[in-house]
Amino acid sequence: MLRPLQPQVGSGPGRKKTNVRAWVIRLPGVLIERNGAMKPGSFQTVVMAETEAMAWEVAMGSDVWERIPWEVSDVQVFPKIPLCLPDDHHSPCKRS
Repeated sequence: MLRPLQPQVGSGPGRKKTNVRAWVIRLPGVLIERNGAMKPGSFQTVVMAETEAMAWEVAMGSDVWERIPWEVSDVQVFPKIPLCLPDDHHSPCKRS
């Protein structure tokens, strides 16, 4: 079933442009209970949000989590694509 496209955040007349981007949230498996038992392994989801705090809130409401094949020791929240890449001469980031 095809769904109609949703308007982009920040689009339309009179709206302020926002910096919505993809965020990765990873959780240690010790924090996840499945079928009444704690299972080893770690989990991640990718959400769209403006800030790290907003990404966390969106992720906590998500029911789409994938199992990752390595262990993470703590909660991780980071941009999927960094704004600045090392040795990227076309990056808008200033170098010292």
